[in-house]
Amino acid sequence: MTGFLCEPSIPVTLPHDWRTGKHSPSSRVYRFEWIIAQPPEELWALFLPRVSMQADVFLNGHLLGRGGSIAGPLTLNWNLPLYFTLPTALLHPGKNEIAVDVTAEPGNMGLLREIYLGPHDRLVQDYRIRHWLNVTVPQWIAVFMLTSALFMGALWFLRREESIYGWYALGFTIWFLIHLNLVIGNEFLSRQVWDAIWNVGYGYVAVCTAHVALRFLGERAPAAERLMRV
Repeated sequence: MTGFLCEPSIPVTLPHDWRTGKHSPSSRVYRFEWIIAQPPEELWALFLPRVSMQADVFLNGHLLGRGGSIAGPLTLNWNLPLYFTLPTALLHPGKNEIAVDVTAEPGNMGLLREIYLGPHDRLVQDYRIRHWLNVTVPQWIAVFMLTSALFMGALWFLRREESIYGWYALGFTIWFLIHLNLVIGNEFLSRQVWDAIWNVGYGYVAVCTAHVALRFLGERAPAAERLMRV
């Protein structure tokens, strides 16, 4: 396929990282020409391993699907692979056009990696592997973090004098909240709110880790601990 970026129509090579430009708009449309002699008899599909942040995909002007919402908080699908089947009825002999409308917030966070076009029976396996790595594994990690937070919180509730369990529980809870960005669609919170959660959360995770390390080693540094909590 031949790819063009419509602003105006200029050839592009994927992956296309918007951070390489000085000024990046919040939305860009990529058009890919696909020339066939006859529509394939078997079902074909389009696989986008990574788009930042959200994409609408069209085949010959018809919407195939979208990766999330652009109304209200933008869906931050930077780690979610996208997969669309191509209805044979929309294909015709000669030139066919696939358009990928990418939206990012802010504009310099936009990215479109390589896209893959092929028979559904073969391509869907690659999609399932990528989805397992990018979505299923982080979901299980999130479950582990939440379970650990609840378990450590219960130990701290039963043994209040051993504050190490409380710091463990607090650290796992904060890490779980940070990790939610990988497992939910993010339509409920804006990018600015997620940035605040990441920036503040990582700092408090470091504080919790330091408190756990001090208590594990049997050391206490009251002045330093008060300073870390500020």
